[in-house]
Amino acid sequence: MKRAPVRGSVPESARGAAQMQLEQTMSDDNDGDRSAFALWEWASVAQRETQQALLQCECRSPGEAPLLSKLWAAHTSCGSPAGNFVNETHFAATWYLACLTQASDHQMEDSKIRNYLEGICSLTPQTSPHAEMVLQALTSVFLTLPSEVVTASATRLLTFLFMVLSLTGEAALKNAAVKFLSEFFVELTMAAFENENERTVIMNKLIELSQESSPDNTRCQALKCLANVATVHYNKLDRYMQQLFNVTSSAISKGSDEVAMDAIEFWSSLTETEITLEEGDHEESRKYVRGAFTYILPLLLVCLMKQDENSDPDDFSVDHASGCCLSLIAQYLKDDVVTPVFTFVQGNIGHTNWHNAEASLIAFGAILDGPSPSALRPFITSLYPQVVALLSHSHIVVQQSAAWTLERIFTLHYSVVKDRVQAIMPLICTMLGSKTNSNEFLFTLVFALADQDQEDASNGRSLLDPFVPALLDQLYRLSDKDGRPGDLAAEALCHLAKDCSDNCVPRLTPLLAAFVEKIKACQSGSPAAAKSYDFKFSVLNSCISRLGKTVICGPLADSLAHLLLNELRKGPGEECLMATSSLCSVLEDGFSSYAMEFLPHTLGLLRQPSEVEIFKCACGVISDISRALSQGIGTFGSEALAIALQVLGDASVERTAKPCVFDMIGDIIMHCKGPVPGLPAIVEVTCQAGSARPVDTSDDDEVDYFYSLHESVLGTYTALLQATKQIDNRSLVAAVPHILGLVRYLHQDTTRPDTISQAIAGIIGDLAQRFGSSIRSELQSANALQILADLGRSAMSDTQSVTWATKQVRKVLGS
Repeated sequence: MKRAPVRGSVPESARGAAQMQLEQTMSDDNDGDRSAFALWEWASVAQRETQQALLQCECRSPGEAPLLSKLWAAHTSCGSPAGNFVNETHFAATWYLACLTQASDHQMEDSKIRNYLEGICSLTPQTSPHAEMVLQALTSVFLTLPSEVVTASATRLLTFLFMVLSLTGEAALKNAAVKFLSEFFVELTMAAFENENERTVIMNKLIELSQESSPDNTRCQALKCLANVATVHYNKLDRYMQQLFNVTSSAISKGSDEVAMDAIEFWSSLTETEITLEEGDHEESRKYVRGAFTYILPLLLVCLMKQDENSDPDDFSVDHASGCCLSLIAQYLKDDVVTPVFTFVQGNIGHTNWHNAEASLIAFGAILDGPSPSALRPFITSLYPQVVALLSHSHIVVQQSAAWTLERIFTLHYSVVKDRVQAIMPLICTMLGSKTNSNEFLFTLVFALADQDQEDASNGRSLLDPFVPALLDQLYRLSDKDGRPGDLAAEALCHLAKDCSDNCVPRLTPLLAAFVEKIKACQSGSPAAAKSYDFKFSVLNSCISRLGKTVICGPLADSLAHLLLNELRKGPGEECLMATSSLCSVLEDGFSSYAMEFLPHTLGLLRQPSEVEIFKCACGVISDISRALSQGIGTFGSEALAIALQVLGDASVERTAKPCVFDMIGDIIMHCKGPVPGLPAIVEVTCQAGSARPVDTSDDDEVDYFYSLHESVLGTYTALLQATKQIDNRSLVAAVPHILGLVRYLHQDTTRPDTISQAIAGIIGDLAQRFGSSIRSELQSANALQILADLGRSAMSDTQSVTWATKQVRKVLGS
């Protein structure tokens, strides 16, 4: 995967001046230093340029402009196999070209990069008057390249870097070297760490650079490298652990906030590694964190009190780093953290200094996930009233942290405080109604309470019922605020509408009507109404789903359909499409009077798979319309299937869109009233997708994607098998081995989701019912009965599908 630094816009004047200087100096072959400095300046501009601005300079590929030709010539002569380095201009030229590749389709050839490396590795800091610039250029070049290129040159690059790091003085140059080492630490050290002597040289140098004698920026980069060691080279730490403890504890207690953050990150990385090791059956954990906990905890608690009330809440600071580390340690050490942390909380939660009070709240909230409920219950019970009281603290930071801690209590330990929830609600309603204080931090409390109270709401009434009218009124008013506060208020309304009890559902009708008027005002061009626009559709979606067809009918349904259709015509967002799906699902066949207007616009969105999230939602709308209409969607279904096949055959489409496409295909087939168009191609592409397997099973994202893909493929197979009136057996018989192959593969995966297990059972039963005795031998070869027996013994939430499928297979096998 290519890394690419973030680029911003550059003023036209700066770009023009830099280019003019570059053209002048590149024409003077006798002034290498002057050319080099012009190139650094121009490359810095190029690095921050957008693609459009660079292409306006006619720099898409070498040879398109005289300037590019000169740059390319300088680049290609920057080194040779003999290691003859020419001058700084060549490095600058390569840096510029690397920046150019980030903003255009052109890619530098590996052979030219290797020539560049030959030049780098023949350098010595003493012979390069601009070695710091060379290292900056080297970093920029490698940010554009696959990591394998760095790995292939690791030995030579490490030699050069440690030559730099061994210099006396040269602080800026050494910082550039350790920054490069930090950026590419994994690629550079993977082989070297297998050699004890090389490993010791690297570790000793990093430990040296992490000490107080080094400048802060160098210490930070060295500590980042050590955090990588904790993750990547954990099994090599024993020999260095005492030194690592000394240098990181000193950095946390005596270093600047920036240095302390990177030292804390070392312990966070180490904790995550040991959690992973003790959860799996990999190499044995050395339990370094457990041994150091008594000494590290006081340092973390002190850092929690280093808050800056003027900092941006979204900025990551030393107190945030400390809280994150403490949370990880709580997940790892569990009950062992409770007593020492709560000793700190009890001693500071009532402190008059807001720093102490806020730190105690963060410590409290940080350890709520990990320890057992029985260990936490006494402390939650005793400290809960003080946390509630701090919602009214005079300092906004304390109020925000009190709300965060309460949210964690409601989310993780609701049963402990359930009987005390109603007592807090008048305070929340009053604070939401305040027009002088910032109160958006309360919205997360509403989220958590609405979600946790849902179980009670399923019985018709809930603890929040008496307060729902006031909450709806206050949140509705706040949803008109600018920016994040308005968005959060609308999001809180969504949660409240979705999760409210049956007793409060009538309150949603006026709320829905009010948001319909808000959206109409937006569509008519009112700037005031345009605030939190997407979230207005989210509220609409929640209200439609919760009110159901008894309310959503007649003129109200007409008004909603007209509103959504207007939005669809001008280019909808995801929330509008999801509201359309909800309206369709609620109205069912009643949506038929609107379907023919919605379908052409939705099909248009299917032709734009590059807009991935919109495309997924459009697939969902087509699926919902197909399911809702008893007469199917006619020729629109044929068109949707044709588009689906094009998308599935397009390698440039983001793969996460494909499960949605298969879901849509399945729904169209299931509700198709005539022959299925393109059936052979559909069967073929479904079999191909079902035969795909993850390459890296250690990559959670890849594994999750294939679970999603295979579940959707099984759904399409189910639709093909159950569409008995539209599809004859001859069209499907070739798919049987593919279906059973996927079943066997998924059965072997003991970590598969429950939904996959349900789908496996269903598809086996569908095969047996559809083909009967004609596939007896295939079912026997696949051990279908054994697979079903294993599923029945597993922790499936519902085994009815297993019972039914077993019955169907036994009919076929005669057993």
